[in-house]
Amino acid sequence: MLAGLPLRDQRYRVNRSTCAELVATGRFLTVVPGFSLNSPHKHPSLRALSVELPNARRPIAIFTLKNRTLSPLAQLFCERVRALTKPLAKF
Repeated sequence: MLAGLPLRDQRYRVNRSTCAELVATGRFLTVVPGFSLNSPHKHPSLRALSVELPNARRPIAIFTLKNRTLSPLAQLFCERVRALTKPLAKF
């Protein structure tokens, strides 16, 4: 609630190319993970600005298909990711 009024959850999912098109108009701003900036862009005039977000966290999940066995490599990857991220859960 804000000022006694209920808030609705406003989430929108927009693909990266649509975000780039919107930002290129000069009327919008977007936040994307750094790794998504490594691919070629249709709009060379766009540039990334580094922003430090203290204590910013995003949930990350590993999805698997029901009734499907993971390959040994995928299984190893999942185990390593869990081992690496487990200590981070304390922060």
